[in-house]
Amino acid sequence: LIQPWAFIRPDKLIASSEYEIDCFKTAFDVKETCFVKTFPPRLLDLVNEPHKQGITRQILYAPTFRDSGKSISTFLEWDKLNKFCLDNKIVFLIKTHPSDNTLRNEFNYSNIKIIDNHKNIYDLLSDVDLIVTDYSSIFFDAIYLKENFIFYWPDFDDYQCECRGFYCDPSKVFFSQSALNFNELLKLIVTKNDKKIFGVNKYMAFPIDNDYPVNFFLENV
Repeated sequence: LIQPWAFIRPDKLIASSEYEIDCFKTAFDVKETCFVKTFPPRLLDLVNEPHKQGITRQILYAPTFRDSGKSISTFLEWDKLNKFCLDNKIVFLIKTHPSDNTLRNEFNYSNIKIIDNHKNIYDLLSDVDLIVTDYSSIFFDAIYLKENFIFYWPDFDDYQCECRGFYCDPSKVFFSQSALNFNELLKLIVTKNDKKIFGVNKYMAFPIDNDYPVNFFLENV
């Protein structure tokens, strides 16, 4: 009565990679036959959308919601970040989770912009050159779109204790593109100019079918 959704099993469940299938099987307690294997429908319009080039490099910081209520303000040195962006011709966009109301645009920095946390994040992906996130699933979207991204984990241990756990140890899988403190983040931003996606096939999205999406869903739903 209190949590009826915990007992509901979907008839069909869209999964976009082998890794998602492995996770969803335990998360939703479903069998392999339940899955519709397909490229993410939410990203279909972004696949062939041309990237908007600008004089400045745009970086999107999209951290996830923290159950502890901790603000991401504690993870950023604002003055130092703004100077870094000025020196490197960067505009730093910050888009927090819709449930995160801890960050307010109460300051005025030339190269840091707070995005309304209720804005659709997918409207931003084609405008940015680099995505910075922490434990948010937005990094899967970056992989599927072959967009450049890095992780910023200033509270890696605390997050696991106070918030949620992981299906794997991300520090071992994604160590080459992760920063554990603010100075490491700045260094990684400077050096991360390629779109190399660590070559682990199970994280890549299933291909887009020729008849996708109309005929695909008529056959599977």
